[in-house]
Amino acid sequence: MNFPNHSHTIRVTVQQFVVVCPSSLVSNWGKEFDKWIGRASQPKRVVIKKGGEAGLQLIRAYCSTMKQQLSNPIGQVLIISYDLFRMNVEQFQEINKDSIGLLLVDEGHRLKNTSGSLTLTALKSLKSDARLCITATPIQNNLSEFYNLANFVCPGVLGDLATFRRDYERPIAAANNKTASRDQRNFGKSQSQALDATTQRFMLRRLQKDILKTMLPPRIEALLFCRPSERQCELYRSITQNTNANGSQTDALNTLTSLRKICSHPFLYEKEDEEADVSVAASQSGKLIVLDALLKAIRCTAPDDKVIIVSNFTSALSLIEALILEPRHLSSLVSQTGWFDRAPAAPSLS
Repeated sequence: MNFPNHSHTIRVTVQQFVVVCPSSLVSNWGKEFDKWIGRASQPKRVVIKKGGEAGLQLIRAYCSTMKQQLSNPIGQVLIISYDLFRMNVEQFQEINKDSIGLLLVDEGHRLKNTSGSLTLTALKSLKSDARLCITATPIQNNLSEFYNLANFVCPGVLGDLATFRRDYERPIAAANNKTASRDQRNFGKSQSQALDATTQRFMLRRLQKDILKTMLPPRIEALLFCRPSERQCELYRSITQNTNANGSQTDALNTLTSLRKICSHPFLYEKEDEEADVSVAASQSGKLIVLDALLKAIRCTAPDDKVIIVSNFTSALSLIEALILEPRHLSSLVSQTGWFDRAPAAPSLS
């Protein structure tokens, strides 16, 4: 079989990819590439973990590769932090316009400032075919911040900022006002629907309830009212009567804090007696009596389940450990927000 001899050559444009993220996530991005496509697989990853001369050399090598695409038929991925990208943005200025196929920005809510920033200016100066912004932090109650992210991903899709505020932000804000008229609410609703219709074309929103419904059973909430002990009632009356007699509002916050402590356990308000009997101490708090009964029931029906106990007072968690967990021989792990109780036979959470 004979093929015609074509004298012309075919030029293949190889696109590169840039991932910009916080410095704490640079290594994680590299590990994810290794996990899903292997360490030795293409595209090659250029992970800039540190600055200085070593980091600058890697950036220059990456940019040089993009200027000479024909010598490297396989694309590369640059993973770099926000700070290093901003400080070395001039290295990317001479790259061919069609070199970068995708600019991915992780933790993209950092770009929400409508007044602009050096980082945002640097990212906008990098020419790419497409931009992808990833964020787990929703932009709440400020449509101008949302506009800034949308405008970065799809420049001009929502018009300029002044037009966006006139057509969307102000009508929607007016409709949410308690004194809004029916016409204002109807107009705000229509503008909100119009904005949703536009942004749905380029925004993929993943709700927590949609993610967890395949992994966790439906959440059931139960509100329990715990009857306070006699000692709690005595202290509560004493504080409220003294406050009413003085009539001072200056220490209202301290009074409320004291009442909250009493509702958890009198020991949090009074000086704890080191020789107090454990059983008596536990019975002085209505909440601890209920908590003890709950833990007992949970261990009987589901001995391997984990229980998270949360309190605004770390001293309350210490009391729970001393008065309930230790007497029941329940092991626990401490965190910044609470004690994690687990059955003795359960595996470690660490």
